Amino acid sequence: MFMKRIMRVSHWLVLSVLAYLFYAGTSYAATEPLFYAPFDEGVNAAKSVGSPVPINKTGVLVDGGIYGKALSVGVEDGKGYWTSYNADGNIRLEQGTISFWLKPVDWDGKDKNFKVFFTAWGDNAFIAIEKYIDIGVAKSAFSGRLLFVFGPSKQKDNAWQQTKASSTVIGEWQKNEWHHIAGTWDDKSVKLYVDGKLVDTRPLIAIPATTFKHLDIGGFTPEKWKDNIGRSLVDEFKIYDSALSAKEIYEDWEKKKPVVKSSVKSYFLSVPMVQKASVQDGVIDKGEYSLSSTGFLNISTATYAPVQSQYNIAYDQKNLYIGIASPFSEKAMAKVTGRDDVNVAKEDCIEIFLNPAPQSTDYFHFIFNSAGAVYDEKNRDSGWNAPGVRFNSRKANGVWTFEAAIPFLQLGVNPPVPGDVWTLNICRSFTAPKACYTCIAPSKSTYHNVSSFIRMKFADPYAPFVNLNSIGDLLAGNLG
Repeated sequence: MFMKRIMRVSHWLVLSVLAYLFYAGTSYAATEPLFYAPFDEGVNAAKSVGSPVPINKTGVLVDGGIYGKALSVGVEDGKGYWTSYNADGNIRLEQGTISFWLKPVDWDGKDKNFKVFFTAWGDNAFIAIEKYIDIGVAKSAFSGRLLFVFGPSKQKDNAWQQTKASSTVIGEWQKNEWHHIAGTWDDKSVKLYVDGKLVDTRPLIAIPATTFKHLDIGGFTPEKWKDNIGRSLVDEFKIYDSALSAKEIYEDWEKKKPVVKSSVKSYFLSVPMVQKASVQDGVIDKGEYSLSSTGFLNISTATYAPVQSQYNIAYDQKNLYIGIASPFSEKAMAKVTGRDDVNVAKEDCIEIFLNPAPQSTDYFHFIFNSAGAVYDEKNRDSGWNAPGVRFNSRKANGVWTFEAAIPFLQLGVNPPVPGDVWTLNICRSFTAPKACYTCIAPSKSTYHNVSSFIRMKFADPYAPFVNLNSIGDLLAGNLG
């Protein structure tokens, strides 16, 4: 009897261990890519269903990848550089993820030419990740946008069945800076992620009608794509057989995200509460705000910008108040009006980023121009709106003065109490007389770098106010 019990226990332990190994192995495999090309040891894929050897390899291995080496692709002097692999078994039709790092070599986000980064083809199957040619939004809604295309390669009943997710974030990119791109699909939607954040979601129209034959890093015969000019580096290229979650994609980006160092150290703002609410009349009165300061950085260099603005902050139990005074040229572009036209970001504008919980990466984003336009979003989701935000501005004697009141209720957060800390970034984009993109956070290449946002501590009404009553020659950007 005793031996039977031992045998039963032993049998149960063996089954338990086998079950654990099976499920643990299954869970692990679910997050492992089907296809993986790190490019560190050559162009052969480190992992592939079928042969890891490329069927075409004009792409060039170079040093300076996000980790180790990278693959140089694109078009230069009319010659195409790309590397293709057998796609059979490496791309699942029902769901999947394409993930890779990309660095522009000789172009930036303002480049108007076409750029193709990845394609996959079948008899009636197509995937592409590309920067669409900038031909103006009047001709194409995708003009100048980062584009993820998924679906059949042929029309059905004279209509395309492809799903297209896109974003304007690529317009902010600078040369020689790495960015992470991921595209996912399942039976419900197609999603595009950039630098760990979801930037667009589109309902699935149709999955590809056939399997894929080849996958092409740098695009298939890129020299034949119209106006496709420029070189890029691709690294850590992966294809998964499942649609990775937003958390998984964020963690993948977080592991290898570049650390951008600025010569300017971050600092801490102390903003006392005010007893009298600020008035949004486009006039910044003396003592209206509890903090007034300056020190805008050029995001191209992360050093102090040659043209400067003054920012003002205050708060009470209902609102956060922000006022900005900056030089303004009569040649400055400010044509967009109304709400939620993302093209306002391409004009002379002011951008405000607020992160009420510094332990998270969630943030609110507002863009304003002098023509009265406003664009608001949460975590790059333009479907979020804060209609209760009040703002006004004036232009006089070469200075644009802007004021906004942002209700805490609109952000869905409790009013801060003395001692609470948020992070923020205040940005001023100039289009004339010379393009210059500036912000107060020590961030390089993008305004959206949440980790570089300035820490802002809410203080009680009795804390000392800090105000710059004279800021020198604002028109010249000289705040001495």
